[in-house]
Amino acid sequence: MISAAEAGGAENILSLPIGEEGDPYHMQPIYTSAGGYLFGKDSEGSLDPSDLGVGEEGSLAAADKIAELGEQGVLKNSINGDNSISLFTEGKSAYLISGPWALGDVRDAGFEFTISPSPASRAWRMPRRSPA
Repeated sequence: MISAAEAGGAENILSLPIGEEGDPYHMQPIYTSAGGYLFGKDSEGSLDPSDLGVGEEGSLAAADKIAELGEQGVLKNSINGDNSISLFTEGKSAYLISGPWALGDVRDAGFEFTISPSPASRAWRMPRRSPA
């Protein structure tokens, strides 16, 4: 994703509304694809509050990856909820991570686009702990 955006000359690689204070809701796809998790799951697939992933190896690796993406300029705190969608629809960002509320604006922009799950690199993934 990064190399494709750079090759295309995008002003911003990714429109992800982080803002000055951070946005854990929108950061979740990157956090989990990089190995982080908030709660594990029990044998029935329900969230297990006794398995807290924050501070565990995968979440620490995710934090390192997020910091690296910030240092590379992929994640920018100047992109927030007010401008993330418009930067993408105006062609100033190669990629957008958002929700269904962005779809109308993206369609109205009149260009071809593809919707896909957030990318997850196997190199970022750390195994989650199994429930005891």
